[in-house]
Formats: sequence, C-alpha cells, structure tokens
Amino acid sequence: MNNGTTALVSRNGSSPEPAPVEEHDLLWDGLPPVVTQKLAQPLDEDLVSYRKGRKGRTFAYLEGHTAIDQANRIFGYGGWGFELTAPVELHESETVDPKTGETTRIRAYSATVRVTVPGSPPRTDVGFHAVVEETPEGHEMAFKGAVTDALKRALRGYGNQFGNCAPRNVVSVSLA
Repeated sequence: MNNGTTALVSRNGSSPEPAPVEEHDLLWDGLPPVVTQKLAQPLDEDLVSYRKGRKGRTFAYLEGHTAIDQANRIFGYGGWGFELTAPVELHESETVDPKTGETTRIRAYSATVRVTVPGSPPRTDVGFHAVVEETPEGHEMAFKGAVTDALKRALRGYGNQFGNCAPRNVVSVSLA
C-alpha cells in the first residue's frame, strides 16, 4: 500500500491504476508479509480444546498458553505485548433461587487487556473469571483467569489463528 487509501493494480500488463483498499486491509498495512501470511492460515485443529458447558453443551476454545504460543509463533518473541489498561476488579453479587429462596453469593474478577503489535492498531477486550473457592488460592486463580481471558479475547481481534473461527457451541464432541 502506498498511502493507505489506494493500491496500485496492473491490468493486463498496462500501467498500474489505483484500486480501492478494503477497510480490513488498512488494519494490516504495517505488518510484515510473513506475519500476514501466518495470520491468513487456517487454525490447526489440534490447538483447539473443548469444555463442557451448561445444558449439556460443549464449547471449543484456545487455552491461554496456546494463545500465547500462537502470538509468539506469528509475531515473534518480543514482537508483541500486552498490558492491563485498568486495575483488575472484584465484582460481587447475589442471586436468589426462585424455587428454594436460597441466596448464592457470586464473586468474580474482570480485567481489561490491550494487545499491541507494531504495525497494527492495538486490540483491547475484557475478560472475566468466577471465584470457585473462597480461599486465597481461589481468588488468585480467578484474578489470573480474568487477565488470561482478556488476553485471549484481545488476541482474537487478529483473526482465526487465535480461535476466532472455533465453533461456539459444539454438540458432537465427546469429552471422555
């Protein structure tokens, strides 16, 4: 791309003429071709993990270490980074079971992460993770889980290599 608004395209060996640049092309304008080629490849199915969800559903996702490995493979070690854009927050709420009247306290952490890769706009997203055990270790796990979730969600802005193409609700996968 020469000026970010047009590309020169040769038609049948004639002199190049301006062609419109698609909006998504501008997001990758400053990335090296080797990076854009890796981003354009299909996601290796062996990298996808599955977990059981509510109502018997199964969900496909990338694990945190897999997303980081992918970022290192595609952008290079030291070729990308991330930062928290705000303090990680603890959220507390209560729900009441309409049938039993039982009150359940819910605690979870949220984090906002910005991923930066030189040559492209930063990607920011929010992650969330519930506290499973009311112990210091349970809070540590939820705190870190929120940051990892935010990192994975922000990386999805770079496309399919970060699980953006993984099916959201998989019914036929066995998790024995």
